[in-house]
Amino acid sequence: MSLIYKKTTKVLNFNKENPVTYYKLQQMKQSKVTYDQLKQDVLRAPGLSKTQTQAAIDGMVESLCHFMELGHTVQLGGFGTIRPIFKTKAQDSMDKVGVDNVTRCKLILYPGKDLKATLKNITFESGESDSSDDDEAETNTNTGTGNSGSNSCTGAGSGAGSGTGGNNGDNTGDGGDGLQI
Repeated sequence: MSLIYKKTTKVLNFNKENPVTYYKLQQMKQSKVTYDQLKQDVLRAPGLSKTQTQAAIDGMVESLCHFMELGHTVQLGGFGTIRPIFKTKAQDSMDKVGVDNVTRCKLILYPGKDLKATLKNITFESGESDSSDDDEAETNTNTGTGNSGSNSCTGAGSGAGSGTGGNNGDNTGDGGDGLQI
């Protein structure tokens, strides 16, 4: 299966007198594989009974959540490593720094060798009909200030995205090339 994209036009109106227009590919949403669908696919593998396989998968997910709650980084073999991180608001004095400054927690996935190999094999397919013209690409207008980060899959599959996304004055200390979850 391929990643489906469409051509889009973006207009940035940060400066009303000089709006900036640029063109890019935008990934289109594709169907989601549910947890139950994934379990059913794994159940086809020989070696364990259906009950044993379901118990093993459920136990692994439960353990993964438990270790994340404890703040541990969890290695998942060739799939990769998952690390919990948090974002905080910057303060003007050390006295104001505390856990109440945490704005959100999230997970970063650092792909392992198997997942990286999969990224190298991703193909791209246009989701636009053959009759569409480049001039008919979807237009999006963005206004406001600030930076927004992005995660990207490279065409060659050499990278897995940016580690921390945009810079809003917060610092996670993350310098890797992990995917944000």
